[in-house]
Amino acid sequence: IKLTAGNRVLRFGAKIEIQEIIKMWTFKNDNLVLSVSEKGAEVHSLKKVNEDYDYAWEGDKTYWAGRNPILFPQVSSNDDKTMLINGVTYKTGNHGFARNAVFKLAEDKGDELVLKLSENEDTLSQYPFKFELLVDYKLNGNRVDITYTITNNDEKDMPFGFGLHPAFNVDKDYKDTYVTFNKAEESFGERIDISKELFEKYPTVIINKPEADVCTLYSNNHALAVEYKGFNIFAIWSQGPFVCLEPWMSWTAKNDHRELKDRDNIKILKPNEKETYKYSWIVVE
Repeated sequence: IKLTAGNRVLRFGAKIEIQEIIKMWTFKNDNLVLSVSEKGAEVHSLKKVNEDYDYAWEGDKTYWAGRNPILFPQVSSNDDKTMLINGVTYKTGNHGFARNAVFKLAEDKGDELVLKLSENEDTLSQYPFKFELLVDYKLNGNRVDITYTITNNDEKDMPFGFGLHPAFNVDKDYKDTYVTFNKAEESFGERIDISKELFEKYPTVIINKPEADVCTLYSNNHALAVEYKGFNIFAIWSQGPFVCLEPWMSWTAKNDHRELKDRDNIKILKPNEKETYKYSWIVVE
């Protein structure tokens, strides 16, 4: 695995400029080349070997600066972006803090990369638990298999929500852009044509208790499938030349101000317990 450092320029007003150095790990097998950032443990690039086309959205802030954030310890947020935990209100961002956190290298296995996030001063100010979040990227043929392991290292029960928000490049006008499911979904069937009109009708397409566990995105004469067996919700969203295919375990409504532990589909880990979630990106030949 090759480690590089990229620059990201942050500007505040006209005079102050800060240059942020971001570590990036790049590794490949006979089929794919994958680049992952320490910031948010996000994929920055996914290409076939010897091909320039990038399946992964580049995070253009003109449309949406995100790429494929990890949603932890909540998915979405209520209207004041808070979590109520044991009677105390904690302020956090939309989708939690993992998306903006800096992960550390846990293991480098050549064709497999494991990154780690543990509690720190910033996370404890938003979420009062000691935890570990491991993200394992493994290349397997034309697949990227991704495993998330969350461990409660605290002495009290730890509630959390979890989801994924990967974005993939598509034609800027959604020309010949659509998704298919391996099983028909109620209200949508086996295919959804992606269009501006779709997202005017459904700002986010949300499928509760999905029948399917594979969704394949077609655009730009390329195809990529997301395999998401075991997730409670599947969402589709776009506001630019990308489409997000999002498996979630839970979701927060804007008017939900209940204790985090009482929200729908929240997972609660006992001390020293762990939970594992898996999904895959598959480049379709």
